[in-house]
Amino acid sequence: MKKKWRKRSKERGISLIEIMVTLLIIGLISSFVYMNFMPSLEDSKIKAARTQMANFKMMLNKYKLDNNSYPSSAQGLKALIEKPVTEPVPENYQSGGYLDGKKVPKDPWGNEYIYEYPDPNRPDTFLLKSMGADGKEGGEGTAKDIILE
Repeated sequence: MKKKWRKRSKERGISLIEIMVTLLIIGLISSFVYMNFMPSLEDSKIKAARTQMANFKMMLNKYKLDNNSYPSSAQGLKALIEKPVTEPVPENYQSGGYLDGKKVPKDPWGNEYIYEYPDPNRPDTFLLKSMGADGKEGGEGTAKDIILE
């Protein structure tokens, strides 16, 4: 019987302190990873929005070359997907549209891009912008509006 007792005393389990220390270490590593990679994720979203807006600009310029005018504000970016039926109706609309897909892509934060033609500040061109991470006018940092120049 003594042998069994000695054998059990050698089979030691994990103590509560060891579990807590392990969880603390995992928490510290997780917070370090989060703090180092979250800013780069937001920077990536800003770059993705700028890239998408540059793509819209190319397609809007092609639309203008084909139809002698940009889509109106009322027609919006949807004019790049399907032929507008409101004035000014494009006469040389490209078969299949100017963008792939059935919907105009949203910005990386899930908000609609803002399109106006003519641009209130430059009447010969259009305004295209994303409201940034907060989805509201203005803001700073990642919440700052992204305007196509």
